[in-house]
Amino acid sequence: MSSTQDQTQPNRTRTVLVTGANGYIGSAICRAFVRAGWKTFGLVRKATATTELILSEAIPVVGTFTDHGFLDDLYKKSQTFDAIVSCTEQFPGYAAHFNDVMGLVRTLAKKSNENGVRPLVLWSSGCKDYGTTVVDGTPGLAPHTEESPLTGPELLRERTESCVTIFDYPELFDAVLLRPTCVFGHSSSYYGAMFDFLEEEAATGAKVLRVPGNPNSIMHATHVDDCADAYVTLSQHKDRKAIAGQAFNISGYRYETLREVTEALAKEYGFEGGVEFVPVPEAQPSFPTGLHSVFSFSQWVGSEKIREATGWTDKRQLFSQNVAVHRLAYEALKERGHGNIAEVQRRIGRGELKKAASFSVQQIAEFRQAFSLFDVNGDGKITASEIANVMRSLGQILSEGELQDMVNEIDVDKSGSIEFDAIMTRQRDTNDIQEDLLDAFKVQSGAASSSSFPTDPVQVFDKDNSGTISRDEIHHVMLSLGERLTEEELNEMLKVADKDGNGTIDYNEFVHIMTDTTK
Repeated sequence: MSSTQDQTQPNRTRTVLVTGANGYIGSAICRAFVRAGWKTFGLVRKATATTELILSEAIPVVGTFTDHGFLDDLYKKSQTFDAIVSCTEQFPGYAAHFNDVMGLVRTLAKKSNENGVRPLVLWSSGCKDYGTTVVDGTPGLAPHTEESPLTGPELLRERTESCVTIFDYPELFDAVLLRPTCVFGHSSSYYGAMFDFLEEEAATGAKVLRVPGNPNSIMHATHVDDCADAYVTLSQHKDRKAIAGQAFNISGYRYETLREVTEALAKEYGFEGGVEFVPVPEAQPSFPTGLHSVFSFSQWVGSEKIREATGWTDKRQLFSQNVAVHRLAYEALKERGHGNIAEVQRRIGRGELKKAASFSVQQIAEFRQAFSLFDVNGDGKITASEIANVMRSLGQILSEGELQDMVNEIDVDKSGSIEFDAIMTRQRDTNDIQEDLLDAFKVQSGAASSSSFPTDPVQVFDKDNSGTISRDEIHHVMLSLGERLTEEELNEMLKVADKDGNGTIDYNEFVHIMTDTTK
């Protein structure tokens, strides 16, 4: 039987571009738009980050905010954008990052307008822009609404101030500002750090879970898929004028407390004695410092505005009501080496503090300073080009492939660069070279500098504190980077660097070759 439906004039498929599409919220938003039938482009910086987008049936776009060369290829696929979603942030330096992202958004909006479609820009900030509320049970407790003053932490000031300027471009696009609560589900973002903490505490055999914080501290969160659906709901609103130029909070239908969440976790992980709450200053050394912002940033966030304006509502159970399911999902993604989990672990400080059991505070400080020598631009990551600078300064010229192999050996999260936590993990887990690695990163504590190198960078290489770098000490540094050099290669490196021919490298020789290399 033939269909009588007219297929010659199908409805125009709406198009969205999501920045930060490989991030936790960004990837969820891509999935939500795909489910809603939108043609969904996801912008990522690296081709290695496209797999999840492809599996969700979004269209990956590889490019950066400062180099718009990728737009020529994008415009071959679409020159109109009904919605543009921003899901990226950078700390520190949010204001500069905002300007870079906004530059791209304005370019896309201009192109779309030229082709007859005025975009809706949905910009992601966060509910911490408002600061904290009092804890559950306190007289006068009230939720933060979109009208509440923006009194968030100083760390977020640039984000808070920059985001409200999205409304300054009415000639190009309509805009809404989104402030979600914490989100959970799948890889679980910062809530995932709770699973790691519980796993480690349970492994000690403790019967009681000791939790630093006020049991009445408010933990208001939303499942990430519900959060993503809110973006779609706003984008599909029939009356654009009714929502444009406004901010909307996104939060679950009610908040939970630290007691609710941790008691559910303690039960899941088999703590027979339940939970003992202790003052924050009494947190055990292994407690991840970043987890305090999850446990002790008490905040109730109202979302009645978006519910009334659009009909959006959250559908998922509260976190404490479905802990077992979220644990399984988190552990499965962690086993697969999910990049978002590794990134949260880096941010929250879990890995570094966890290793305090293996390394002293002094040793961790020493490793961090050594790391800063290689991290010339101070972005917290060591790239292949930065390794190349160090290697070249010592006379070792490596191909791009060889440099990338060095990064890949330590780059456990496959981000394309080496982060401090990865160095620590390598040193903890690789027992046969652990002593060599410790020696390779030997520095004196307290040495600090605002320049690209420590006050006395020779200390980083100088394991015997002689004031000079020997052939063996060069070997240790190269070994720490995963590079096992031959005798001939070691001799050649020393020959290039040792200007006075005495068989070692002193401070002046080191500074000379490093500054010549990095100019």
